[in-house]
Amino acid sequence: MHRSGTSATTNLLNAFGVPLSDDLMEPTVFNAKGYFESKEISRIQDAILQTMGMTWQTSALFVPFPSNWWRSVAVQEYKNQLAEIVRSELTRNNGLWGFKDPRTARLLPVWMELVEEQHIDASFVLATRHPVDVAKSLFSREQVDPLLSELLWLEHNADAVLAAGERIAAVVDYDAWMMNGAAQARYMLDALGLGNAHSEDDIARIVGSVISSDLAHHRTVNAASKLPFTMPMYDALLKKDVARASQIAGVFNVSRGFSHVVITHAIDGLRRENKELRQLAAAQQAQLARQEPA
Repeated sequence: MHRSGTSATTNLLNAFGVPLSDDLMEPTVFNAKGYFESKEISRIQDAILQTMGMTWQTSALFVPFPSNWWRSVAVQEYKNQLAEIVRSELTRNNGLWGFKDPRTARLLPVWMELVEEQHIDASFVLATRHPVDVAKSLFSREQVDPLLSELLWLEHNADAVLAAGERIAAVVDYDAWMMNGAAQARYMLDALGLGNAHSEDDIARIVGSVISSDLAHHRTVNAASKLPFTMPMYDALLKKDVARASQIAGVFNVSRGFSHVVITHAIDGLRRENKELRQLAAAQQAQLARQEPA
């Protein structure tokens, strides 16, 4: 999910020797150390969302992903572009390469199919953060409504655990980078099979050079969420219990589908009523016009 420490996590992986693409986004006031995100991959994934009338801020509660959307002709064109990037980067970097884009969480069906087709040994790191802090950060950056932010947090994390499953090698938490970054880095590196290349002193030094306290712009200890699935999901992710998170995600997914049907039905009803009211108002105006003296 956006604003969940994906940039800091990718920065660390790069510092630990995982190559990234060359076309990284430039730093901004919101990410002074950089985004560590490929411009081309981000562009392609935005384009995939646009084929379905979506942006990264669109909730699937209101605009659901079509059935088997990743196999549509429009998406296949972009999938082929992603496949070419993957082949090129793995060849250029002798088989080890990493990328980061929060949009990937919702577009994993494309990547999972690509990984299987190319027989790639892919592992995912899921970066999470307290949903209230994510909402505060998104409101500060783009004035996103906090309730929508929480819904998007749920959707990104639910879609990720449902699609990636056992390929999620590690779950890392934003606050843990500040509180016990070396331990979390050791866990992440071991989970990815990269731990043998780094001593404890090496890990502590690299984490200290990348992670700084000024990253903690918003930090929530105890705050009530607005949606019923949010805190159980966050609790499961904090415990790195992907199986439990997947169970919660499955129930949420069913609830999301049901809610979409109810909301769509209600909106259609309101539209019909609005149309009828406009027709009635127009008829009344026409009648008054006929009654006015010439």
